[in-house]
Amino acid sequence: MSDPKGKLERKAKKLIKSEYVIWLTTVDANHIPQPRPVWFIWDKDAFLIFSQPKAHKVQHIQNNGSVSLHFNTDKTGDQDVIVYIGTAVLDDKTPPAKKSPCLFEKVSQGNQGNRHDTRDIQQGIFGCDPRQADFPARLVIHQMTESILVGDRVKIYLDSKFGEKEGWYGGTVFRIDPYSAHRSFFWVELDAEAQALLGMKQISVLNPKNIQKVTAT
Repeated sequence: MSDPKGKLERKAKKLIKSEYVIWLTTVDANHIPQPRPVWFIWDKDAFLIFSQPKAHKVQHIQNNGSVSLHFNTDKTGDQDVIVYIGTAVLDDKTPPAKKSPCLFEKVSQGNQGNRHDTRDIQQGIFGCDPRQADFPARLVIHQMTESILVGDRVKIYLDSKFGEKEGWYGGTVFRIDPYSAHRSFFWVELDAEAQALLGMKQISVLNPKNIQKVTAT
């Protein structure tokens, strides 16, 4: 019996360990998504990203902490689509980049055997070598929830467009259709009680704020 949920979770953990760069998308003052590749470290339960203090992404996060992160996919873009939706905060307690042995190790490994000039790669992502600079802005990006996968129990929010039926309802994800690099349609089979109240069996959710994974206790 296939286990798509377990396969995707294993793939996500493998990418966190093996990838050197991840795409960070912030939202600017005009509510326009602004993606860029960044070096990252997995720090306990969050993505740790160093930045220059006056970088645009820092300004964006000061105004709006909602972000997304995603890895590159396969050549056709329809396999192993892994997107994290979360909240970024500026952390003044984490040691600076030049005092991070994990970053030193990761940058060094990422440059081994690369055909391009090391400085070109680093300048293209950071503007300078991240190991040689003291960047006081550290972006700690926590996931809002664990990645939502097929088979997960979730609760979804129906807004005021549903009138008196506005509120949270339970269900199970049975299909996920990628919509863009940063969002997916989550198809949810509603619980029996929700089906009776709403008069529908299934519903799709695109806004990540309107779906939350239910963790077993």
